Amino acid sequence: MSATKLDDTQACACSLEEHLKAALEENRTLRAANEQLEAALDEITQQRIYAQHMAHHDGLTGLPNRQMLMQRLQDGIAESFAHQRLLALMFIDIDGFKVVNDSHGHSAGDKLLAVLATRIASAVRADDLACRYGGDEFVVILSDISEAAVVARVAEDIRSHVNGRYSIDGQELQISASIGYALYPTDGDQWDSLLSSADASMYRDKHSQMDRRLQDDANHQQL
Repeated sequence: MSATKLDDTQACACSLEEHLKAALEENRTLRAANEQLEAALDEITQQRIYAQHMAHHDGLTGLPNRQMLMQRLQDGIAESFAHQRLLALMFIDIDGFKVVNDSHGHSAGDKLLAVLATRIASAVRADDLACRYGGDEFVVILSDISEAAVVARVAEDIRSHVNGRYSIDGQELQISASIGYALYPTDGDQWDSLLSSADASMYRDKHSQMDRRLQDDANHQQL
C-alpha cells in the first residue's frame, strides 16, 4: 500500500472515530435531557395529584372537605334511590370548642381537631365517609343502611371515641360531642334537606345533653 493510500485510510479512520465520539456525546446529552424531562413531568404529575387532593381534602385534618362531601352525598342519594336502600347523614359538633380556642389558643384547638378527626374516622366503616364540614363540625355519610338502628349504633360508637379527656400542649381538656342524623328518604330526598334535618337533630341532641347536665347538677346539689 502506498504512503498516500495509508494516509487516506488513517485519515478516514480518524474521521470515523471523531464522528463516533460526537455521536456518543450527543447520545449522552439527549439521554440527560430526556431524564430531566421525565423528572419535570413527574414533578408536574405529583403537583397535579397534590392539588387535586387538596381541592377535596381539609388541610388541617386530612379528611375530605365540604366539596367532596357534596359530591359523595349526591352520588350516594342517586345510588340509594336506584337500589332502594337507606342512606344516613350524620352531623357532629364538638361541644365547647370555642372555649378551647379562647382559653388555650388556636394552636391547641387545631391539634385537638386533628386528633378528633382521626377518632371520628376510626369509628365509621371503611365504605362510609367522614368529612370536616368546617370549624369544629364534622359530617359522616353512612351508605347502604339496612335500618335506622344501625345509624344509632354508629352514633354511639363515635360518641364513645370522642367523649373523654385529651392532653393537648400540656393541658387536660374534657371534650364531648353532640350528634344528630337524618335518613334518606325519610328525612329528606335532597342533599340540602338532609343536611338541614341532620343539623336540627344535632341541636336537639345538644339541648338534651345540656338539660341532662343541669339535672345532674341539681341532683348533686340536693345530696
